[in-house]
Amino acid sequence: MTRPPAHDHAAEQAVIGAALLNPSVVADLAPTLAPADFHRPAHGRLWETLRAMHAAGEPVDPIALAARLAATGDLAKVGGAPYLHTLTRVTRWSKWPQWQKPQPCGVSAIAAI
Repeated sequence: MTRPPAHDHAAEQAVIGAALLNPSVVADLAPTLAPADFHRPAHGRLWETLRAMHAAGEPVDPIALAARLAATGDLAKVGGAPYLHTLTRVTRWSKWPQWQKPQPCGVSAIAAI
């Protein structure tokens, strides 16, 4: 019996979200990260499209990616424009310096003051 390869969908989302928020991520990872490296086929398709857009000198952002995927008929296949927003949302906080990150509200936050 063989084990399926390990996978982490949240990590896949974070890579694509980071690329959408900071296009230099595509340049940094493109030589070593292939679409086949993603477990979820939609993530592989997104990465393939991001790499192609970056190689062509096109803007790499959620709006441009959604337009490109719509033009090729792949937007619905990868989860639609709302999913692209989800990818940037799950990654967004990592761009903020620690002192700018939103702090939790509640008893523990108040106790810390």
